[in-house]
Amino acid sequence: MTDGVQSQVRNIVTQTRAAIGEINGVAVVDHTKYEFMEERLAQLLTFDDFSLVEVSFPLPGGSRPGIRLWLDGPADRRRIRLIFFEDVVQWRIDYSGEKVSTTLLTLKLGPEGISVAENTNHEATTWQPALTATFTRLAEQLRQAAKSTT
Repeated sequence: MTDGVQSQVRNIVTQTRAAIGEINGVAVVDHTKYEFMEERLAQLLTFDDFSLVEVSFPLPGGSRPGIRLWLDGPADRRRIRLIFFEDVVQWRIDYSGEKVSTTLLTLKLGPEGISVAENTNHEATTWQPALTATFTRLAEQLRQAAKSTT
């Protein structure tokens, strides 16, 4: 199953990278080490969880929202979540000490392929349109936030 998961992770990361490249009207800082990840993906998949992609969006008012593409779950139930953080410089922390975030999309990996998790609030039922729609909404929200802080 590892080869299948590796291929699925590569596909999602490639689509995410393309979607990030389509964001315009706001600054985009991609912190991801794509080459490192590609070279060591098999090793990284042995971890319980890790960040695949990290991007921040510096806004004119000084805030810096960001996203992470986060792989987690046991080997037989891996999932990738697209997580949004309101500010990656001044982290908001909840009462239990966890960073406050919003999961924008959850994708499940498995032998049958990549699927959109049932608990994800999306009209799209297949992962690629769901990912594209999520980034389209995110880009619009970031542009609106940039306008409101200028």
